[in-house]
Amino acid sequence: MSPEVETMYKKLEPDAQTVVDLLIARLFRARARYGRLDLKRDNREFAQEALEEVADGLAYVGMALIQGQWMKREQFDEEGEE
Repeated sequence: MSPEVETMYKKLEPDAQTVVDLLIARLFRARARYGRLDLKRDNREFAQEALEEVADGLAYVGMALIQGQWMKREQFDEEGEE
């Protein structure tokens, strides 16, 4: 980590540091799965993968909301009616 980034990291709130830590952990998980990141040689279509991941994430959020009963079924049904 560069000294500048380390300084910025230390100035973040603890919750923001947790978000950065999560991203770093995800990068290491990806490294274990795909190998070291080398954008010059990596032929994955990152825009397409990002679209798929965002769609998956939105689906998971919806499922979590419904499963956690944060959104009552009656409210969901009423909002869908016109």
